[in-house]
Amino acid sequence: MDSDHSMEATIERMERRRASLIEVLPEELQAREDALPARIRADNASAQAKYGRIYALVDEFSAHRAPYVACKQGCSACCRMNVQISNLEASRIAAATGRRARTLTRSVQHDLGKFAGEACPFLEGDSCSIYEHRPFVCRNHASFDVDAYWCEPSRMQTVELPMLELSGAQQAVVEVLKQTKQPLLADIRDFFPAAATSAAGGK
Repeated sequence: MDSDHSMEATIERMERRRASLIEVLPEELQAREDALPARIRADNASAQAKYGRIYALVDEFSAHRAPYVACKQGCSACCRMNVQISNLEASRIAAATGRRARTLTRSVQHDLGKFAGEACPFLEGDSCSIYEHRPFVCRNHASFDVDAYWCEPSRMQTVELPMLELSGAQQAVVEVLKQTKQPLLADIRDFFPAAATSAAGGK
């Protein structure tokens, strides 16, 4: 395994692995992702149903992505960083877990390193207790490296590394928020500030 953690070697390795994924992604899947914002915009469905469709498509990408990323069961470094979610996603998590989400009256913007090293309230041990209901940002995030070296909280904010930007899915989330009466964005810890109670699921 190539474990050279120099910046030059890391970026080259990650770009190579990302390119390998893009080569094998089904064209049909990429076309559906491109068309997703228009579909979400026109769809006569609830905001939660729309989120479910976005999640499902991102999960399809994740299945293809698995051989090319460092992410695996028990790796939880990315669960110790800022996790921005919408109030709709907070409601979705609350419904799935039975835990009440804090009511916010405005969006909350934090510095990128605000929660570096602080575990997500739904992290239990090194597993996500709401994995099946995790928010968009968690589903969309992945490291194309071979290990979690650059994912560690002490390092993650010092570099900008290659990612796979699912612009269609991201815009689809924007479309859902546009159709929401009072959309809010904040960190998951703003909505669920206390220690999370146990929830079904996990990695």
